Amino acid sequence: MPGLKDLALKLSVAVTLGVLLLSVGELAALIYLRYDPDPSPYAKLHLPADYARELEASRRTQYLPYVGWRRSRYDGRFISVDNQGVRRTLNSDCGNEKNLVVWIFGDSALWGTGSSDAETIPSQLANLYEDAGQKVCVRNYGETGWVSTQEVIELILQLKQLNRKPDIVVLYDGTDEILMPSEGVPVGADRGYQRFRQLLDDSQDQNKPGFWYLNQTNTARALNRIAAQLRVSRHSGAKPNLPPQEAKTAAQLSIDNYRRNLQIVDSLAQTYGFRSFYFWYPMSAAGHKPLTREEQMFVSREAAQAPRVYELTQATYALCEKLQRPNFLYLGDILDADPQQLYLDFSHLSPQGNRLVAQYMFQVLQGSKVNNHHEQGRPVPY
Repeated sequence: MPGLKDLALKLSVAVTLGVLLLSVGELAALIYLRYDPDPSPYAKLHLPADYARELEASRRTQYLPYVGWRRSRYDGRFISVDNQGVRRTLNSDCGNEKNLVVWIFGDSALWGTGSSDAETIPSQLANLYEDAGQKVCVRNYGETGWVSTQEVIELILQLKQLNRKPDIVVLYDGTDEILMPSEGVPVGADRGYQRFRQLLDDSQDQNKPGFWYLNQTNTARALNRIAAQLRVSRHSGAKPNLPPQEAKTAAQLSIDNYRRNLQIVDSLAQTYGFRSFYFWYPMSAAGHKPLTREEQMFVSREAAQAPRVYELTQATYALCEKLQRPNFLYLGDILDADPQQLYLDFSHLSPQGNRLVAQYMFQVLQGSKVNNHHEQGRPVPY
């Protein structure tokens, strides 16, 4: 039938053109995504080019039970990470059972963003022990984006797995502990909560008939990114502030969650026989450090780009400064007397800043007791 053949021919042409257009669109989206990738979280850090390349390359993570994520194995000139996602600590000897064992947990500030393996707080702490003539095994269990709940879980996992228990356990926390309350997100959730929840939801949808796979195409990903950029651009004007009482209430939730985690570590310390210490790290907007022009820029940029988070951070640090509990030390003002540039951004310290923190930490760990009272604006051991 001529009419039917003509219809089939037109349909074939339409399908062919449609496939060609989709293929061209998919190819264009692939080129767009490949050559205009999402900006690196480290893009604003002024780092040597060779180190910056390693820092970016080492971002790849692996899934680990209970804690969610850790870095994958990486062997570089400046950064080395083992199969379990634990960063290398120099000046540390974990092969001798007679050596003092120190485990340190924290987020990227402890892991050492911006510093080589030798310049992290754990490595510099181990070096101080070595200079004092004491052999030590220091393990850096820090990871980017971790909160204290993940640190407690990691501590429990390590206590279950390793035969050699720690003599000292340190938690080093600060800005990553502070999360803006969000509907549907539990208090104290880790920073990967939304991502993992979405992955789980998507995996369940994949078992159902439908067109879910279209969301995985380069075209869909490119369109979603463009839409997100347009939303950011549309709301790039003046951002609403967080009312003081709302900031204080949200800050108290973070502090309460943090204190409960410290109580758990205290209980583990009694059971396993180690000493526990808790340090709340400095940031450029806390304390009264004479800020350099660049450090002032970090504070101004944070306040302008995320004013509500900035205000919540300020409120949380104000509450944390008054926190009274055994072996807790607030370090928000530990750099007040130093005018040199010690910050790489809002919260990450330079190697010299890490050195100052490690020196203070070493003095505390060497003492038999600590308190969190202030003398001339700084916490002191006694």
